[in-house]
Amino acid sequence: MALINTIYEAIDQRRMLSLVYKGETRTVEPYIVGYTDKNKLLLSAVQRSGGSGSGFRSFDVEDIRSYEDRSPLLGNASRLQSARSALRACPEAGLIRRV
Repeated sequence: MALINTIYEAIDQRRMLSLVYKGETRTVEPYIVGYTDKNKLLLSAVQRSGGSGSGFRSFDVEDIRSYEDRSPLLGNASRLQSARSALRACPEAGLIRRV
């Protein structure tokens, strides 16, 4: 399955992804995928482990080298609260348009 389809399914089914991005293995909760104003495809997710630690991050889809679908996420209420907290702390979130 293509990476973008795996991302769409993970968002739809509320599943975590394990991915290698810029040489680091990371576990993320994906929330949205979209284009920047420079037409770069980004995945916006809450990083749970790996890389530079926990928090809301944007990942250039072209730089994801490998990936694996993971276990189901937390319930909707916990997921929504987590996303809201992360968005407040992330100035780049406004650059992404939903596709």
